Amino acid sequence: MPKQPPQARSGSNLGAIAFIALLALGVYAQTVAYDFVNFDDPQYVYENEFVKSGLNARSVAWALTNISHMCWQPLTWMSHMLDCQLFGLNPAWAHAHNVMLHCANSILLFVLFRSMSGAPGRSFFLAALFTVHPLGAESVAWIAERKNLLAALFMLLTLCAYHSYALHKSKRSYALALLFFTAGLLSKPSIVTLPCLMLLLDIWPLNRYPSAGPPFAGVAPLSFLRSAGRLVLEKLPFFALTALYLWLFVFMLGHMYTAAAYTTVPMSLRLANAVVSYIKYAGLIVWPQQLAVYYPFPQSIPVWQVVVAAGLILAVCGVSLMNFKRRPHLFVGWFWFLGTLVPAIGIVQAGLWPALADRWVYTPMIGILIMVAWEGGRLVEMSRCNQPTAVAAMVVIIGTYACAAHLQTRFWRDSISLFHRAVEVTQRNFVAHDNLGNALAMQGRFDEALKHFRAALEIKPAFWKAHQNAGAVYLIKDDLERAIQHLEKALVGRPNAVRIHNNLGRAYSRRGRNREAMESYRRALHLDPGNKKAIENLKRLTREKPVADNNSNTLELNRH
Repeated sequence: MPKQPPQARSGSNLGAIAFIALLALGVYAQTVAYDFVNFDDPQYVYENEFVKSGLNARSVAWALTNISHMCWQPLTWMSHMLDCQLFGLNPAWAHAHNVMLHCANSILLFVLFRSMSGAPGRSFFLAALFTVHPLGAESVAWIAERKNLLAALFMLLTLCAYHSYALHKSKRSYALALLFFTAGLLSKPSIVTLPCLMLLLDIWPLNRYPSAGPPFAGVAPLSFLRSAGRLVLEKLPFFALTALYLWLFVFMLGHMYTAAAYTTVPMSLRLANAVVSYIKYAGLIVWPQQLAVYYPFPQSIPVWQVVVAAGLILAVCGVSLMNFKRRPHLFVGWFWFLGTLVPAIGIVQAGLWPALADRWVYTPMIGILIMVAWEGGRLVEMSRCNQPTAVAAMVVIIGTYACAAHLQTRFWRDSISLFHRAVEVTQRNFVAHDNLGNALAMQGRFDEALKHFRAALEIKPAFWKAHQNAGAVYLIKDDLERAIQHLEKALVGRPNAVRIHNNLGRAYSRRGRNREAMESYRRALHLDPGNKKAIENLKRLTREKPVADNNSNTLELNRH
């Protein structure tokens, strides 16, 4: 088949890029009309005083030193600060920023694989599937997940620069790859496995090993080891950055959580869930359904599920190895998926760790999509079907995923719709009930909110956030005894929560227990010396003025 002239190839690439951009906008443009949600968005944006103040010396210094959100992510913080600097506290622009980042990621994915593989049709199919896949909706529609999009952007830029280095041995390209990798780590630590991914791409499609393969593909072991050693040595600076960030991550995790936090879920259950989750993720990539913002961690997992999942993982590994010489895309795609999911598979946990999460598969699903795109192209060639038929099949598949993603994105329009959906499609979801109650309470629908707080506490009686929120609502309703009961239980789970101390002080004060109220306010000020509400409440109490704060404007609910 004759090669296309450069002008034709360039025009084809521009057309593909334009189409990918239109796909992204078609699915996600609706998000610019959406609000913030009450899950992480408060901490990341609209209740974060540093972020709301925009880019300035004080906020940048905070971004560079803050380790209170489990990972060091200064570029992510600065990204949110830039939104506030330019557009104020406007969710429309924050959503638009996310959509543009996803669009850029999709285009970069096409350009990268088009350049590495020389297969424009399959590269376009890969990028189009990634653009419209419903599992991407969470990362794009959730403002707080900006970190995921930024990390993916810098990961793809790193791979683009690395490909240029592999072709031309340019020191400039190598330096750019290191710079982009550093930026990615400063956005989210999920890309720590990128050096291993680079070694994987050296096998295919870059073909940098002798005879394009390892020993199991028929290559002499010594020849392979010499090449592998050279390629690993080449990436030592990348591995050094990974090691440094992992050390920082362990330090930050220890700073944030006590040893008890690590033993909440037994290690045996974490390992079982990790094995089963790999198969669940693969199934959701192929057939996305019943998606939710939070999937509660299981109380137990049957042994047969672990055995079957492990068997399926090993079977796919075996098939990809046996077919390596003829179909290397299976090997690379499968191990891309397995490897890039390791940081989020749940062996190390902190906080309300879910069983799995759609956002965690944003870049790992590229591996499965590589397998689908290249294997689909191979089947088309083998069946010798005509081009219109192949294009029609591709349009149907992309259109189906695009419709599903558009519908899934609609659940992100507000907190009530998001968590109502999660309650519908999951079992025993105490986090979804609590956040749904939180959203209802913020609208003044207190009786409905209490039903969901009670549902959360029936599932997890010691869940301090639901106790805190229920206590705040009972305080609004002037049911002081119940408010005190719930707030005191909340303090057992989170003794250093300023909001709980403030609300408990109000309840004590209105109950006439002024000494206890004063102790609560002082504790709040000890934890947060500049807390305006604690200062105001303490002044009112010392002046012996009534604290008339039983209205929704003083409601201090916990937003996750």
